[in-house]
Amino acid sequence: MPTMPAIPLSLGLAALAVLAAAMAFAVPNVWRDRDETKLYARTVTSSSSAQLPKDAAEALAHGTARAEEAIDMAVAKSLHRSGRFYGLTLLKDAVSPKMVQLMRADSLKLHSQGRLTPSGDPDEPQLSEQYKKYLGSLPVLTILSPQQAADDGLLGLAYGGAFLSGLCAQLSELAGKRLVPGTLQLALYDGEGVAYQIHEDYVPKADYDPENLPEHHRESYKRRVTAILYLQDDWSEELGGAFRAHAVRPKTDTPKPEDVIEVMPEGGSLILFRSDMPHEVLPTYGQRFALSMWCHAA
Repeated sequence: MPTMPAIPLSLGLAALAVLAAAMAFAVPNVWRDRDETKLYARTVTSSSSAQLPKDAAEALAHGTARAEEAIDMAVAKSLHRSGRFYGLTLLKDAVSPKMVQLMRADSLKLHSQGRLTPSGDPDEPQLSEQYKKYLGSLPVLTILSPQQAADDGLLGLAYGGAFLSGLCAQLSELAGKRLVPGTLQLALYDGEGVAYQIHEDYVPKADYDPENLPEHHRESYKRRVTAILYLQDDWSEELGGAFRAHAVRPKTDTPKPEDVIEVMPEGGSLILFRSDMPHEVLPTYGQRFALSMWCHAA
C-alpha cells in the first residue's frame, strides 16, 4: 500500500489557522478561539507610500496598498476571538496624519456643500435651527463609493474608501471566508452634544422590512465586520465623542464598568469589531468625522 507524504508541521498549523478564521466569519455569533482579551490594540508601522496622492488613480492604489500593510493574520485572529467584546480591535496610526488631514479637508468640503444629511439622502433638507433648539442635533452623513470620491476629485476620501475596501478584501483572504465591501459612510457629529444611542450594525433579516429603510440599510443582515476610521486633526477627552463598546446591552442607564470599553476618536485610528456588537457614540462637543465601512458576507 502506498504511503501518504508527510505534511510539514508549519504548513499544517497555517492551514488550521486559516480554517479557524473561516469558521469565525461564517455567521456573526460563531467564534471558536478562547481569548478573553477585551481590546486588542497596536500601532501600525509607517506606510511605505506615505506621500499624498497626485491623482485619483494613485489615491485608490495607495489606499489599497495601505490596507495590505495594516491588516494581517494577527488582526484577523483578533476579530474572531471568543471574548465578550466581539473581537474589538484598535489599530492606531492606521493612516498617516497627512492623509487624515486630506480626508478631513474633503469631509469639510462636502459638509459645506450641504451633502451631509441625517438620513444620508443628499436631497433631504438640513436640520433647521428651530429643530435643533427644541429636539437637539443629529449626526449627519453621506453615502459614497471610493470611485465616486475619486471622480469628484476628493482624493483623500478616495484613498480612505479604497483603504476600507481593501481591508475587507484582506480579511476575506486571511479568513478563507469571502467578505465583500459594503456601504461606505462618512458621518459628522458636529458638537452640541450629538450622540448615537446603543445599537448593533448587524440586524437579522427577519427583524425588519428592508423596503421601508434607506437603501444603505437594506442589507444590514449581511454585515459581518464593522470598520471605523477617525478623521480628527486633534482630539481631547473634554470633547467627548468616545466610541463605547458593550459586552451586553445594559438594562439600566449606568452599565457595569466591566461591561464597557471606551475608545477616543483619535485621528488615524481604526476600530474593527464584529457587527453584532452593541455600541454607541457618547455626547460630542467637537467636530467629529468618521469614515465607516461594513464588510458583508458574500
